[in-house]
Amino acid sequence: MADMVKSDEPQTRSMMRKLLPVSGVILTLFLLLSAAGCQTDRTGRIVFLGPREGRYGNYIYSMNPDGSDRVKLTFWAHSSMPFHNVWSAGGKTLAYIDSDNETERRWLSVVDGNGQNRRRLLDITDLKMNSMALSPDGRTVVLSLDSTRLIKKPQGGTVHVEVAEDTDLFTVDVKTRKLNRLTDTPDVVETLPSYSPDGKQVSFVGKDADEIRSDIPDIYVMDADGGNRRRLVRHLEGEGFYQPELLWSPDSSKIIFIRYNLSISDSEHYTDIFVIDVKAGVLTNLTDSPYIFDGESSWSPDSRKIAFYSGNVTEGYHTLIKDIGSGNLTRLDQGVSSWTPDGKGLIFVNPLNVFELMIVDADGINPRTLAVSKDIRISMPFWLSE
Repeated sequence: MADMVKSDEPQTRSMMRKLLPVSGVILTLFLLLSAAGCQTDRTGRIVFLGPREGRYGNYIYSMNPDGSDRVKLTFWAHSSMPFHNVWSAGGKTLAYIDSDNETERRWLSVVDGNGQNRRRLLDITDLKMNSMALSPDGRTVVLSLDSTRLIKKPQGGTVHVEVAEDTDLFTVDVKTRKLNRLTDTPDVVETLPSYSPDGKQVSFVGKDADEIRSDIPDIYVMDADGGNRRRLVRHLEGEGFYQPELLWSPDSSKIIFIRYNLSISDSEHYTDIFVIDVKAGVLTNLTDSPYIFDGESSWSPDSRKIAFYSGNVTEGYHTLIKDIGSGNLTRLDQGVSSWTPDGKGLIFVNPLNVFELMIVDADGINPRTLAVSKDIRISMPFWLSE
């Protein structure tokens, strides 16, 4: 028996020498495939808000996905103005309001995404501007301006003068600085414009200035030149917006918005997420969840899914990803802020360390550090693709 064991040893060692290289290759392939499964495209720029210590408002910052090349772009104090609307594609240009504290003058301005080449486009000191958006190509800014004026209306042998409370949409050419009127609708307040990602259309909300229900706006869309205006959604009494922004899908085919029911006598004002098929004009309630707060939504790059915050005080809050086509839901434990450009993951601020930006795979696994800002607290991060 001892001789048999001894005689097998050389053969065993020979087999092991043959198997070890193969097992090494298999292990290497496994590790490479595992790593590839969790990697995401690291191109583009991440923009976020950072506080002004001891002062009102925030600064807008831009950085590479790994946290390098951080640039402070400008002061931002417009909490009611949608943050994502003021960037051109890839974050190459930012539209903002430039203020002079000494003279109290204000200008509509733009700056390159690297913080260079600042240009003042329009003096808006004496203009009541409440919202704006930058076109994807960075060539045009659409803004909402107060254009209240006196209107003379003949009545018999006299002329009756009325005050038309009006807010219309205008455009400013970034190169020529020329201001053009885009809409002219007396007694209608038009605000919150937003370009479709392909730059061909502009969505906005409008409300009649003289109606009792004037605090309940409707949703409109028109061509970028102001033509083909049509109302997509007419809100009824007891309905309204929770989130003052319209989010276009990346393929420019749909718009999502958050709506709550004012008729519910509850301080929570439970909300649902609705999607509009822009071409068909069809409105669909995506969440339809009674006594649940649904909000803070974000489109996936392929326009097939949305990530949103959901829950209530009793059941707690979490992030859900909904496949619009199948209706399937994926639950994430993280409060995500933005998709990665390749759609493989989502980014969020570490709730235990507001200086750390993290990333998690779209299936909710493998949360990990993306970037760390040692001296600036990160808020509302948004990943801009190239």
